[in-house]
Amino acid sequence: SLRRTPNNYLLWGAQILPLIESKDMQGFLDGGYEMPKASIATFDNNTTDEYNEVQNPSYIAWRRSGCLFRRWITSTLSKEVLGIIDGLVMAQDVWRALEETFAQDSKERGFDL
Repeated sequence: SLRRTPNNYLLWGAQILPLIESKDMQGFLDGGYEMPKASIATFDNNTTDEYNEVQNPSYIAWRRSGCLFRRWITSTLSKEVLGIIDGLVMAQDVWRALEETFAQDSKERGFDL
């Protein structure tokens, strides 16, 4: 597989986008998979007046999948590119940073070719 370097954004995208779509993960990049609430209310079985806040299992699964997907994306990046996404946690943020950094230059280079 091709590692993302500062000069191959279009080729890298052509390789990775079909993989993302084949795994139905594009929702993590375009916001289609909205973040569920982190906690939900559960009612006490003995009374209907009291409830507890518990961690939402849907949130846990969403977060786990998003972090795994972010790790998958970062594993395709070269050392030179990893510095751009340092500190970013969510896959959508990583993707946006890569687009903002490289997309315009790559489009111009493609037009020149």
